[in-house]
Amino acid sequence: MLSKRGKPYNPNAVAARRRLGLNVRNLFASNTVSARQAQELFNDAEAAGVERHNLPTRSRDMNSKNLARDLRKSFLKRKMWPAEYQANIRLLDRHTKEESWQPVALLNVHELLQMLHRFADKDLLADTSLLDPISRQNLEDCKRAAGVEEMFAFAIHADGVPCNWDRTESAEVVSMSMPGLPGKWQHLRIPLTAIPHHAIGPNTWDDLFEVIAWSATAAWHGVNPLSRHDNAAWQPRDSARKKQAGTALGAHFCLPEVRGDWKMFADTFHFPRHNTLEGICWSCSCKLAEVPI
Repeated sequence: MLSKRGKPYNPNAVAARRRLGLNVRNLFASNTVSARQAQELFNDAEAAGVERHNLPTRSRDMNSKNLARDLRKSFLKRKMWPAEYQANIRLLDRHTKEESWQPVALLNVHELLQMLHRFADKDLLADTSLLDPISRQNLEDCKRAAGVEEMFAFAIHADGVPCNWDRTESAEVVSMSMPGLPGKWQHLRIPLTAIPHHAIGPNTWDDLFEVIAWSATAAWHGVNPLSRHDNAAWQPRDSARKKQAGTALGAHFCLPEVRGDWKMFADTFHFPRHNTLEGICWSCSCKLAEVPI
């Protein structure tokens, strides 16, 4: 991701037996081959004499009903992605139509950005050629407010996505992008979390964006948070975050834009809707009755 190299490894620096395992793993991760086909290739490679430490997983029974799960777990053992953050958020019960506090897993913005800054091409990450004038001005304002000369821009995007075969169910997906990047990275989206549309209640977006705002603020300061988003002490699953609390991220990051449709802005930031008497946007005084039909 945003690597200086075209592949996730340097072909000239990685032995062929190691490249074999990496290439098969990439085929499985991109849904080019099934878990069964990938595992069969790993089994054949080990049987042909490729050392186990050069393969991302050990030889497994092809009749195992948990083959896909075990394969994914083996890939995650040496992952560089940050651990999921769990926060309690009010979700709507589709049967009772009442909200209750439920745990939701999401990726923290500041932790993802720290990993990007650590492993990505810094010149590419700092590219702002596709930022529009308003976002570029927001970035400059953030630099002045933080008192730093270098700051990297990121954006938050939220939208509904169908999640079953007949498109009768959808999930609200919140993702992160790097809005200034050109070329193939222009459409980069890193999902932060996804919530079933039927579980979105009156307070769900407020609770969710409270967590995202906490993480984005840490990214702007360039420092890992000292406590959880609700100022509570770190939980046992946050042991790594507790060790990193108060340490520098290595850079400062700015959120110059949030992307979505008008419904998203109305649901998340309580902007006026088109069918209300308060007006349809913040930049003019036009009312619904004044809109020509």
